[in-house]
Amino acid sequence: MPSCISFKLATIISFRFDCIVNYSFKGVVPAVVGSQVANDFSLMAGHKLKQTSLRLRNPANAPDEWEKKVLKKLQSSGYSKGVGFGETLETENKKIYRYMKPICAEKACLECHGEKNKIKPAIKHFRERKYPGDQAFGYKEGDIRGGISITILLEQLIP
Repeated sequence: MPSCISFKLATIISFRFDCIVNYSFKGVVPAVVGSQVANDFSLMAGHKLKQTSLRLRNPANAPDEWEKKVLKKLQSSGYSKGVGFGETLETENKKIYRYMKPICAEKACLECHGEKNKIKPAIKHFRERKYPGDQAFGYKEGDIRGGISITILLEQLIP
């Protein structure tokens, strides 16, 4: 990707922090807030932003084929942990830039995503009721448990 596009992308991402000022992160479910921020960012910036994983909790966050491929790459032993991946693609006669930043499990994440038998009963009950097919558990600190994916139509960046 040309450096001018990288600069514009970096500018958009850093400039759009104004869209999270209405959110309070203390005592909330990160996935819910993350989905709200992604939705608001997508509406404001005109780019598609979402959280996804190979082991889903919410089926609405299912990865597309590109995201599946990249998640497998990010989780592979030969790939540098914590490093994102991006590429320019041509689809339906349009150039797009796709990028994914891995989500690494931190200690706080394990409250909901850790070993199934160590999750607090209230969290377990909520999860089972809201997401009966939940697969997003069993992670250990440092595991890559998913990614934040962005799709940008390049004609929106290049005049």
